Amino acid sequence: KGAVLASVSLLALEASAKVKNNTEGSAPTLSFGGSLTASAIGVKQKQRYNGPQQTVQSKGNLVVNVSGKANNGLGYGGLAVLEFDRAKANHDRISEAYVFMNHDRFGNIKIGDAEGTEKLMMYSGGDVLGGLGGASGDLNKMITMTRGVDFTTNIAASNDTAPKIVYASPTVHGFQVGLSYTPNTRYYGRFNTNRTISGNGSISSTASSPYSTNHLAGGLSYNRAFTNTNLGLYLVGVTGKGHGAHENGQSNTLFKVKNVNAWQVGTLVDYKNFQLGASYFDKGNSLIKQGTNWSNTHGVDVAIGYDFAQNANAAIGYTHTERKVSNNGKAKADILTATVDYALVPGLVVFGEFDNFRLRAPDAYVTSTTDVASTGADIYANVPTTNGNNNGQAFIVGTKVRF
Repeated sequence: KGAVLASVSLLALEASAKVKNNTEGSAPTLSFGGSLTASAIGVKQKQRYNGPQQTVQSKGNLVVNVSGKANNGLGYGGLAVLEFDRAKANHDRISEAYVFMNHDRFGNIKIGDAEGTEKLMMYSGGDVLGGLGGASGDLNKMITMTRGVDFTTNIAASNDTAPKIVYASPTVHGFQVGLSYTPNTRYYGRFNTNRTISGNGSISSTASSPYSTNHLAGGLSYNRAFTNTNLGLYLVGVTGKGHGAHENGQSNTLFKVKNVNAWQVGTLVDYKNFQLGASYFDKGNSLIKQGTNWSNTHGVDVAIGYDFAQNANAAIGYTHTERKVSNNGKAKADILTATVDYALVPGLVVFGEFDNFRLRAPDAYVTSTTDVASTGADIYANVPTTNGNNNGQAFIVGTKVRF
């Protein structure tokens, strides 16, 4: 990542001399931006864990961008995102670092650690919600997750910044096409988990989880403006070869997993002061152990928001997800979210969020160590068997500063 930024700096220095005497181009410039969010959280839930039920947390990021424009209309540069989430203190602080080029005629391309097409070209209910984003935010950090449940509302890997190439075409008659290729999601794109199953079936705390190679994502979007209305439609899909090897690169594989095959369709509609976002996604059997009849997650999310004024917004949303877990039924999640955001001054927002959640899975799946050992570690079973069905509420108030 350091080499990427150094290369961009050298590119900027070289290009600056070529545009000094040409008014159509612009010399590379360095800019900074980002955000800081602080929130106070209270959780009332059936299943309590050892952590506090009331807490204060903060997170943020700093975006460093160097960009310029050549006299032929080609834009270029590099970008890096530094994370300030204290909960990720042991993780890489640089979440994204890539070189980019763009042109009105040819589209844009990114090379490096960047988000994939399946995220960049998808909008859903989470994009309408304020606060911390409900199911699409950090709710899973605040509550006791029921074993086997997943309520992530997109089909991308939980950390989708593995080194890749991302391309987006110009928009023609409202249509745009996107592609991204990741050689190996093992590098900053693997599914996150804290546990794995050793050869004798016992749970260990070493970080190991499935990943994919030749990970290919494609997207198609359509946007059209009408009187007082803007309609956006989005479709993305991903494929990849599934692997279940160790985190540390050992060649032995404890279990074989199914290939990645997933898709999602979404919409974002603006009508006067209203905004509607919704999506349906299906992860199929992606990264589920071969030889089982388990499935990965599919679900739906929808949210509607209303702007009361230029500085006030309220939204309400609903998320439902489910997945098959052996022959014992399904693991499900239902989450209702309400948010209110109010801008005190440009760049300073105060917000409130309320989440009502219900998580459940079959008792035989939650409590059985045999099932978990035989699967070699279901990617959603990385929590204790004591984490049974859970329901409750989360109350959040906080502030956001954008610069």
